[in-house]
Amino acid sequence: MKTAARVTFLGACMLWAAWCPAGEGLSLESLKAAPADIVPAVGHSAAGLRLDRQWEGAVCRATLTNGGAEAVRVREVVLARAAHDYPPETAYYGEGFTMLSQTGGTLGQPVDIGGLTDRGHYRIPQPENALTAYGMFTLSPEGGPAVAMGFTSCRRFVGKFHLRADSVEAVLDLENLELAPG
Repeated sequence: MKTAARVTFLGACMLWAAWCPAGEGLSLESLKAAPADIVPAVGHSAAGLRLDRQWEGAVCRATLTNGGAEAVRVREVVLARAAHDYPPETAYYGEGFTMLSQTGGTLGQPVDIGGLTDRGHYRIPQPENALTAYGMFTLSPEGGPAVAMGFTSCRRFVGKFHLRADSVEAVLDLENLELAPG
């Protein structure tokens, strides 16, 4: 298998910020300021890895570089872990991995749309304490501005979002990709 020392995710994460003014819910400013994280595969260290995020308007271009002396396998990259203050009554819609699986309802009471759920039918692992959406999701608070987040082209990697009661994570699953040193 060919390895690379750097991987670039073009247009990895996008937020339609025009729907969400600064200081309300989940703004573009809060997303840009949110911390990121690199999760190495079991038995590997992220010590020599560097994640650079460049924003052009509402589009984030992320580059992961291995500056260490050894190859490193990477499980996933959390592009942003941002706090939000949406109440449980906030309307929610999220795409599933296969698009046969969708979730609607609210943050506090999500409802599976269709019977072929990622979690139940396909048994795709998901965090216990989070709603997981693949590709895109929307939040529509009562009387407030709506927000939508989505991934554009990630080449071969899956973009997903983990929504919790007080935060959202934008995550790229790198499938234990090996990054060569350099």
